Amino acid sequence: MDRITVREVEGMYNRAVEAARKLGFAETHRWTLQQGSQTNGRAWRMYRVNQNGGLRDVLGSDGYLGWTTREAYDALHALARGWEMARTDTHHGVAF
Repeated sequence: MDRITVREVEGMYNRAVEAARKLGFAETHRWTLQQGSQTNGRAWRMYRVNQNGGLRDVLGSDGYLGWTTREAYDALHALARGWEMARTDTHHGVAF
């Protein structure tokens, strides 16, 4: 299994956000990626930044993506693929 870099996680995050935006998710421009750090005990998470600067969950599960770059990448890849497929299926008359 190849090592995943922070830059690759950020790229997959951008892909997921773009897929969500194309599906019609509101305020994707307010979404943010929190970089994880196993050393500091901080997981990778995805949040929406409120107008007052507070963080809100995007995923319905405290924004958790994983502890490692690999876990975060895989979670974001699954989101991106799912949203891309949903968009494709919606264009063929099948709505989720």
